[in-house]
Amino acid sequence: MSLSSLSLLLLMLSTLLSTSESSTNNQVCDAWNGHGETQCGIQASSSSKILIKGGTVVNAYHQEITDVYVENGIIVAVKPNIKLEGEATSRAIRLASFVNVPLYVVHVMSIDAMEEIAKARKSAVNLVNLLHSLNLVGTDHCTFTSTQKSLGIDDFRKIPNGVNGIEERMHLVWHTMVESGKISPADYVRLTSTECARIFNIYPRKGAILAGSDADIIILNPNSSFEITTSSHHSRVDTNVYEGMKGKGKVEVTIAGGRIVWENDQLQVVPGTGKYIEMPPFSYLFDGIDKADAKYLSSLHAPVKRFNSTT
Repeated sequence: MSLSSLSLLLLMLSTLLSTSESSTNNQVCDAWNGHGETQCGIQASSSSKILIKGGTVVNAYHQEITDVYVENGIIVAVKPNIKLEGEATSRAIRLASFVNVPLYVVHVMSIDAMEEIAKARKSAVNLVNLLHSLNLVGTDHCTFTSTQKSLGIDDFRKIPNGVNGIEERMHLVWHTMVESGKISPADYVRLTSTECARIFNIYPRKGAILAGSDADIIILNPNSSFEITTSSHHSRVDTNVYEGMKGKGKVEVTIAGGRIVWENDQLQVVPGTGKYIEMPPFSYLFDGIDKADAKYLSSLHAPVKRFNSTT
């Protein structure tokens, strides 16, 4: 029995023993699942109705994360604890599979969403995702100052959505994935460059160091250390979600289009030097879709048996 399930069972036992029929206050308990302590807020005059949220319920032949509803000393309902990101990811996967198109899943933040993606991959769904069950690592760089973020101090719906990442990405991926031994240097190139270029149909112009490719190159020193701070980053904001993080593996030189644009911690570009890169539609992710469509359509034309009427 895991510590989390033991915590839930003990919590249920203690609450049931202390249930009082005379109290009408409802109680909500957040079950402990390894990420904090169980919190129930049970008072001296305990309640007759209790909701235990998100605990790992263990029975003889099955265990799952559920919400447990208790009323007057009796368990009246045990319902699955729905994980919204995983549920939404699962729906998107089903819809993409139904209409036979590739699915590009971004902002993967939870284990349940990752598990839905991994499950779909095993079923040969044409799926791409950012992070976790890793196809590629990108950044949704979109920064705001602390003043702008504070617009949502009384209403989270008003918080501007986005954080930094474009400057930190290559360092962090090397440190957390390569330096730690989770992936190889070749995987690092694939996840941060090559696969992105292939998905957006601009490989091998981008994403490779080959004859004929654009001269976009980084020189990364795996033995060089870095520290991320608000005072040293190049975004014009007063916060950094990676503030104080240190690691090994630093990009010391960046070459874009054959020009050195980053060296000695200095950015050496001027506005207007960037170039628009046209991305043709229908990358390799669409390979085989026409055949799959044709196979499905042919399956709809079932043979029709015709009978001659006799007079």
